[in-house]
Amino acid sequence: RFNIENRFAGWLDAPLTDEAVEHALVSGRQLLEDGRSFDIVVTSTLKRSVKTAMSLLEGMDAMHVPMVKDWRLNPRHWGGMAGGSAKE
Repeated sequence: RFNIENRFAGWLDAPLTDEAVEHALVSGRQLLEDGRSFDIVVTSTLKRSVKTAMSLLEGMDAMHVPMVKDWRLNPRHWGGMAGGSAKE
């Protein structure tokens, strides 16, 4: 939703839309169909990133793949601008 509204999410844990989750599942199925696999998944600590990674792995039938979460992969911290738009 933040992307559609052109808002800065930054470290705000903006939830994923159902459409985004479905897109990750479909992408995972496509990766599986293409014969791709992962030994490890590395993601930021934000719930939206973790949920995207988990949905992708679910689509690949690869929930056993270890996941490493690292805050250094979090997006830019927008401070007081988080949740706002460029127009504001």
